[in-house]
Amino acid sequence: MPEDTEPTLDTSVLEEIYRSTSESDFVELISEFVDAVERLADEVAAAQKSVDMERLERATHEIAGMVTTFGAMRLGAAARSIMLDCRGNETDRALAQTSDLHDMIDEALAALSDRFPGVVVSKA
Repeated sequence: MPEDTEPTLDTSVLEEIYRSTSESDFVELISEFVDAVERLADEVAAAQKSVDMERLERATHEIAGMVTTFGAMRLGAAARSIMLDCRGNETDRALAQTSDLHDMIDEALAALSDRFPGVVVSKA
């Protein structure tokens, strides 16, 4: 898993997106991002429950690629670690990390909501 020294959310990445788009486009991007992260979190949970390593690899691959675009570097690194464990047939290690991944997803969404209040509406 990634080092705890990395911030939950690199707000400079989000602020650059905010500056380069209209406010309504930014709100839409963040909304789509939150929806996608929550959908993928559900995929990870389902894959963990059924011990479907291919599904877990796909979901964590998607998370890793997407969240770093929005500044969630620590979450991206955690997802990448699980993805690599899946590819390396490290089933127990990959499954053991999924709880931490869910915690990091919650932390990233909370940090996003704190930074942009009223923009992030989560089902959680």
